Amino acid sequence: MLSVFIADGDHHDVQLTDPDGGVVIAKATWDRGREYTKFFQVDKVGDYHLECGIHRPSMTATIMVLPH
Repeated sequence: MLSVFIADGDHHDVQLTDPDGGVVIAKATWDRGREYTKFFQVDKVGDYHLECGIHRPSMTATIMVLPH
């Protein structure tokens, strides 16, 4: 589960990709003052990348998935 509250910027075009660049959460516009909760299931170990297309490269996050 990914839970995000947007505090700055009016709009954000957000997408989550897996370690191979495959789309896990499709691009969506998230707006300031709102909370977004997305559920997803990982299939691969490695770094998943959350990125805002409008504010790239400074607005990114990495979610590291480790093996059991």
